[in-house]
Amino acid sequence: MKNFLRNLLGFPMSHYKKALRKNVQKFYHRAIRKAVNDAQRKLWLAAGLAAEDFVTTLLVSEGKDDGELFKQRILNKTMEKKQIRTIIRTMLKVYLSALLIAVTNYKEEILTKTSMNEQDFLKSWCSVFDYKQEDMHVFDGILLPAYRRNGLNGLLQETGKMIVDDFYQDSSELTQEEITLFEGVLLNDVASLFNYVK
Repeated sequence: MKNFLRNLLGFPMSHYKKALRKNVQKFYHRAIRKAVNDAQRKLWLAAGLAAEDFVTTLLVSEGKDDGELFKQRILNKTMEKKQIRTIIRTMLKVYLSALLIAVTNYKEEILTKTSMNEQDFLKSWCSVFDYKQEDMHVFDGILLPAYRRNGLNGLLQETGKMIVDDFYQDSSELTQEEITLFEGVLLNDVASLFNYVK
């Protein structure tokens, strides 16, 4: 991606690149350590990579190509370093939760390939990606109800709202163009996850 983390929030981009990598490296290490078969390992690693790529996109403050998600929004540059580290971690979990919900269309196939039942799958996901109580609240209390009420569009709207509220100066609702772009990103990652475990 062009201009990776360029001019991020007015601070040296290495600081935030390091914060992001520190989080995802923990995901990758746990994925490798906890997986009991190749399909599980591929699934966890692919999900972690998708979340890393997504947050990287959010953190690019300028030089985005036409058609990239949230291109018209301006990063909030008033956050402190400690705050942005927390938000990076939160956004990784928010996207992972959206990804987990969206992948339900392939649930039976994924459970078969990974040799897990649904309960074990959810437990393993939360363990690999180090879900805390607040992460479970986002999943169970916000994103999953939005999906149940309004399907994929509801999930995209609620996930997008959490993202723009934390990252951008303009916290208005997602435009239809942003929803369409976001849908493409999410569904592409869902398809990639499924393909990794086929």
